[in-house]
Amino acid sequence: ATKCPYCDSPIILPGQVSGEFQPDLVIPFQLNKDEVKQIFKEHCKGKKLLLKGFQSEHNIKEITGIYVPFWLFSCRAKGSVIYDAEKINTWQDDYYEFTQKDLYLVTRKGDMFFEHVPVDGSAEMDDTYMEAIEPYGIEKAVPFEAGYLSGYKALKYDVPKDNCRRRAEERIKRTFEDIINQSINKKEYHTIKQKYCKLACENGKVKYALMPVWTLDVKYKGQTYHYAVNGQTGKFAGNLPVDRGLFWKYALGTFVGSSVIIYLLMLLFFLK
Repeated sequence: ATKCPYCDSPIILPGQVSGEFQPDLVIPFQLNKDEVKQIFKEHCKGKKLLLKGFQSEHNIKEITGIYVPFWLFSCRAKGSVIYDAEKINTWQDDYYEFTQKDLYLVTRKGDMFFEHVPVDGSAEMDDTYMEAIEPYGIEKAVPFEAGYLSGYKALKYDVPKDNCRRRAEERIKRTFEDIINQSINKKEYHTIKQKYCKLACENGKVKYALMPVWTLDVKYKGQTYHYAVNGQTGKFAGNLPVDRGLFWKYALGTFVGSSVIIYLLMLLFFLK
């Protein structure tokens, strides 16, 4: 899906979404351009160190709705995590102080199901931004129809699913470890350190889906800033520019204020 170079009307190229490039699912856009502008302004609101006038609407260079290709990985993850742990007990008598250290090998096993773990399938889109605007409500996904693309830009995948599989496995492993870590009572040990994690993914399935993303470009004083907004939930991603002059003003003001408070406290202490 793109635009006609002559009349700027939206057009769909059927050959680009057929055969191996036909998505299984699509999540339709839930937000329009005006709502994206409002999300941007709300995100800028209250940022005292933001460059003056940055959030002004006339600085918004372009807002584009894009259907971005994602691979959705599902699997059963079975594995174990092993930790080295230590308990320390101290006591003393009239002459000596004693320290007893008990060492433990702590093992936890897990069996979990993961559904629709998303990995960006477009080399054009910044993976950091795409992950930052997650999650998507996959329950709102519908079977793909080309009509959903009308009026929006749409990309076909150029990163094969096999190339994305490792990234999905990394995300699954990290989540698996986080959940297992929560099962350990940290107060039971003085120290605990993960030794290694062994994980196997079984019954893997992959679906190809198009996710709604708004890209927003802001041009300010000759520099362009890029942002991304989840077209379903409105989650915003991108770094705002900092006014360095204001930053140092606040920093020095805080430093001077803290120094005065410390001086007054010391003066009170010595005057007692």
